[in-house]
Amino acid sequence: TGVAYVEFAVEHRAHFDVMYRRDLYDAASPAVRAAQDRARAALLTGVEQLPPGATRADPATAALAAWSLVHGFANLWISGAVPV
Repeated sequence: TGVAYVEFAVEHRAHFDVMYRRDLYDAASPAVRAAQDRARAALLTGVEQLPPGATRADPATAALAAWSLVHGFANLWISGAVPV
């Protein structure tokens, strides 16, 4: 999932940029909320499939950490900070 996230960011940079520009979309939109819920559920499912003891964090915190890691990596790649 993390690799797919980075690939999307690199291959569809404009879409990736818009996803996090709240001034460009209605954050209260039911469609936006549903998409956010699906993304959150996918992250939690991935964390819940980790072997016991793989993380000491609660699933929500571990999911946020995983998202932060791939999001940061995607931004580093896009900005040219990661040698390709």
